[in-house]
Amino acid sequence: MLPYDRKRAFRKQWLYLGTFLTVIFLTVTNLEMVAEVLRSGRKLSAGWMESYILKVLTGDGIRLYFPLLCTVPYATGFVDEYKSGIYKFVLVRKERKKYIMSKAITNAVAGGSILVAGTVAFILCTWMVFLPMEKGFSWRIIQNFWGKYGQMLCQFFAFGALEAEIGMWISTLVNHRYMAWLAPFMSEYLLIILCERYFPECRVFYPPDWLVVQADWPLHGWSVFFWLLFLTGIAGYAFADAARRRIGYA
Repeated sequence: MLPYDRKRAFRKQWLYLGTFLTVIFLTVTNLEMVAEVLRSGRKLSAGWMESYILKVLTGDGIRLYFPLLCTVPYATGFVDEYKSGIYKFVLVRKERKKYIMSKAITNAVAGGSILVAGTVAFILCTWMVFLPMEKGFSWRIIQNFWGKYGQMLCQFFAFGALEAEIGMWISTLVNHRYMAWLAPFMSEYLLIILCERYFPECRVFYPPDWLVVQADWPLHGWSVFFWLLFLTGIAGYAFADAARRRIGYA
């Protein structure tokens, strides 16, 4: 990653905004459950908080929010620089290949990181609010954090990287920054429709299975993570090809 790409993608305002929005959206998906608990004021049964977190992180709501959130940090980075002409000054000092690869890598890392940061923040906020209210409170719940949520966070990172790359690729093809935000959402639901109606056996291209692992995925579900990284590489290559053509036309 080029230093200025890293600075733009991981600016504090984008990190804070993306993390905050992720926490808000995840909370809203089961707001009735939270409101009922807070109104009652009673002690929660043991294990309630863990089941609540898993219900939120495996619910349908994340399919709506995640494709949009992962594009916040840097999915429009290339199109913005292309339209403003900044890329011409950068290419005076950097090779075109390095410039394009830096954009692709930075965008993927930023898109995945924002989902991981927001999910971790949501889990921590849930612990802070509900752990004192739960019966049988034990610090072992916190100590086993990675064992419970590690694989899920890796999947979210790879999913965010893929969707961010798709957004940057499509926006580069059409030379329109708003497509960087719309394309991941549209492509996800297009795949859902195609798989559910026409290709029900083709589960590898079914986005809900990417976020909530089914039992038939090999390697105890870790194959989803590697599959998403593979698709991210393909999307990154497609973006690089589109960016080379776009710069060549200028």
